[in-house]
Amino acid sequence: MNKRITPRDRNLASHELFTPLNHIIGIAHILSFSRLDEDQRDLVARIIGAGDELTRGIHKHLD
Repeated sequence: MNKRITPRDRNLASHELFTPLNHIIGIAHILSFSRLDEDQRDLVARIIGAGDELTRGIHKHLD
């Protein structure tokens, strides 16, 4: 049985996924403006990059 995602399900999934993900990315961006050594800057950049990649993937699957 192939259940279609309803607009309500899509909106709920969007909210449940994007709200915490946007918080993680936003906090990482704020952290990137603090005094960090090179390794820490690299880790923060990886968090932001992974968050952006995950955001694109979620958008792709919800569209």
